[in-house]
Amino acid sequence: MSNVKVVSSNTIIKKVVVGTPVPQVAQIRVVSDLGELQNVNAPNNVATEGQLLIYNPATEKYDASILLDKQTIDAGEGF
Repeated sequence: MSNVKVVSSNTIIKKVVVGTPVPQVAQIRVVSDLGELQNVNAPNNVATEGQLLIYNPATEKYDASILLDKQTIDAGEGF
């Protein structure tokens, strides 16, 4: 922290601290399989072509599904 003393219109700086320590970065685990994800429900842990991950608030997880039944699609300006 720097100490600053104001004298009339001049500022006198008594101490300058440069930089701050960088906190240790947590390790992350890289997964390559859908079944390894802890917050995803996938049927039989098998990905199917066209599936999307859709958040399910009841289970607080993502469900893999090809059925989109609650989405609103906005195509921009009308034709």
